[in-house]
Amino acid sequence: MDIKNSGEGASDEKPDAKNQAMQFIAALLSYIKPGGHGHITYSYADGSDFKSESWEINEKMQSYFFILHYVGGHTEIGFDSFLDHFINIISKSTAIGMIFRTLNKNPKTDDTYAEICGYTIGLVQGQLKYQQLSAEEVGSACNTDAETGNPIDAEHNVVYSGSGDDKIYH
Repeated sequence: MDIKNSGEGASDEKPDAKNQAMQFIAALLSYIKPGGHGHITYSYADGSDFKSESWEINEKMQSYFFILHYVGGHTEIGFDSFLDHFINIISKSTAIGMIFRTLNKNPKTDDTYAEICGYTIGLVQGQLKYQQLSAEEVGSACNTDAETGNPIDAEHNVVYSGSGDDKIYH
């Protein structure tokens, strides 16, 4: 999954952060197959507190629904509401670390596998900027215990993706 950071619009006018975030999230969603789903997990600092959210994304008839699960329930919202929430978090944070995961079927074997990529995201002078992590960085982030820092076993049928052909298969 390779998404380029677009800095300029069709004119000399720079798009605002919300429009850039919309393009970024839409590009991620394009990797979800019809009837499929994915997950976005991001971590950020909100003042002095460190927070994390994990969203399930379901595609139904070319519309996307975002579901935040939490202790005691869940919240389901549409694309526009998710975008407003995401922009609100970006505007309050220095940087966000994001992992995006999609489930796909191997057309040759019909096995399901996950493809996982990662990004750092932030606002720089009112413009959304992001950097895709390398496959090695994504693998390390996904296979390290957050509390202890110890390595954990990699999942089976997972592809860690960086830019272009930078991929690690498990």
